[in-house]
Amino acid sequence: MSQTLHIFRKDIRHHWPEVLVSLLLLAAFVWHEPAEWSGNFPSFSLLQILFSFVNTLLPLSWCLMIVRLVHEESLVGDRQFWVTRPYEWPSLLVAKLLFLVVFVHLPVFVAQLLLLSRAGFPIAPNLTGLLGMQIGLGLLFLAPITLAVVTRSLAQALIVAIAGFLVFLAVGSLASLVPSETMSSALENSGIFQGSVLLAAPVAAILWQYGRRRTWNSRTLLLAAGAAMVLADVVTPYRTLIERQYPLADSAHPAPVQLSVLPPPPPVKKRPSPQRPLGNTVLISIPVRVSAVAKRSVVLANGMSCLDGWTGKSQVGFRLESRWNGILARRKFFRLAVLHEETSLRID
Repeated sequence: MSQTLHIFRKDIRHHWPEVLVSLLLLAAFVWHEPAEWSGNFPSFSLLQILFSFVNTLLPLSWCLMIVRLVHEESLVGDRQFWVTRPYEWPSLLVAKLLFLVVFVHLPVFVAQLLLLSRAGFPIAPNLTGLLGMQIGLGLLFLAPITLAVVTRSLAQALIVAIAGFLVFLAVGSLASLVPSETMSSALENSGIFQGSVLLAAPVAAILWQYGRRRTWNSRTLLLAAGAAMVLADVVTPYRTLIERQYPLADSAHPAPVQLSVLPPPPPVKKRPSPQRPLGNTVLISIPVRVSAVAKRSVVLANGMSCLDGWTGKSQVGFRLESRWNGILARRKFFRLAVLHEETSLRID
């Protein structure tokens, strides 16, 4: 314990500027947030513009502080001065976590209590929710901690973060090509494997680095975990799982709601310019009437597969069917997205 407190006091002396900046930003957020609720700030005032950056600068200040905190005793290489000291790695890790609890989690918790009180909500019934938010914040901090334990310097961490962000965007674009993947969030137990890997891999890398300082092994573990998550997303049969969870309405599975297509709206002299979607996406607005909803029930539209069929003069039937897509439900119509490259045309 004495070694943990020694490292903790040393980190305070070395990183008080980062702590001061993060606390000032948090104080600015707490002072400005109630004004947002009441709308007292003019929309285009200089002060409003300055405070609009607080929501971005505050988490960035935390990430910078975490990376610099871990790099104080860099875990990459074997020529650091701290390696020659009689440090035990559990004491070193606990000192870093104690620093985050005292200078991030505790101030955020106090800020949440102040905002709850200012909003007029009772504090005691909401303590469980506040503690859950603290756990969620700690899980988010796994990302900068993991980045710091596998990099040597702040510049290297910044390069890896930018590269990781670009890879994330590329993977997200490729994931949209997976059939029916956009409705995966509506599935039961969806993302359990990805979530488990996303949690276990950073924790394992952090413990491995502090316990053994095997940098390339830790990096390989993180890359393998990312590849496994992408592969799991590609091979998952989303369409089969969706159709199994949402079977067609019949006597055994009655429809929870009745939908009827409304007549088209009357023509207007000047129509608004149509929205131009990206790529080969075609947006179709279908006005419908919703009825037969059971009392004390809410029906949520999670997704839709568009199915159309018609018969031409040659008596040849055509069947157009899209993949499952997540949809945005509004009051009187559903907005559908039908992707040309994902539809299939079948001749009966």
